[in-house]
Amino acid sequence: CWLLAPARNATLSPSSPIYSRGAASGNPRRGFRYTLAYGTLRLDGPVADSRTTLKWDIVKIAYITSLYPAVSQTFILREIQALRAQGFDIQTFSVRKAGKMDSLGLETTREAENTRSLLPLPIADFFRAVIWVIVTRPLTGITTLWSAWRGRALTLSDRIKGLAYFVEAILLAFWLVRGGIVHLHCHFGNISFLIQKVKKS
Repeated sequence: CWLLAPARNATLSPSSPIYSRGAASGNPRRGFRYTLAYGTLRLDGPVADSRTTLKWDIVKIAYITSLYPAVSQTFILREIQALRAQGFDIQTFSVRKAGKMDSLGLETTREAENTRSLLPLPIADFFRAVIWVIVTRPLTGITTLWSAWRGRALTLSDRIKGLAYFVEAILLAFWLVRGGIVHLHCHFGNISFLIQKVKKS
């Protein structure tokens, strides 16, 4: 059950089945590390101890959609709430800022307040993101910009959209790196997916 609902700190006895599993690395006298999908389990202390400490290093996960929260996508809200209830650190991002009609009720209003939106473009953070790209990964920034401009564009309008996605993507990447987020989840193959693809580049 600790895999489904991991606690940040817990205790296990040496007779626990976790010690007999082979997916561990480390010295039995110093402790083990178990790398899982969304985090790392650390067994601090020698196996010979009567009790040792199990620590869970939770990986921060980001969710991005075109609009969050949205009345028509309450299943995403339920999914995020379920993951948070299990101990996962979920950060939410939206391409467009949710309006009053999208956040009906206290639950969705709270989610809207805690969700970062790419549009309207936060100018100060955008310029910070540009400086961050130039200083830390200039070559990647140039190649990604070229990829966004070229893409599969057939018209000037398509190329301009590609540049807009590039702007939003570097802002999103800046927020993710600054927040220590290493996993980005996108539900739909729409504009948020295109931004994710550019960000990944």
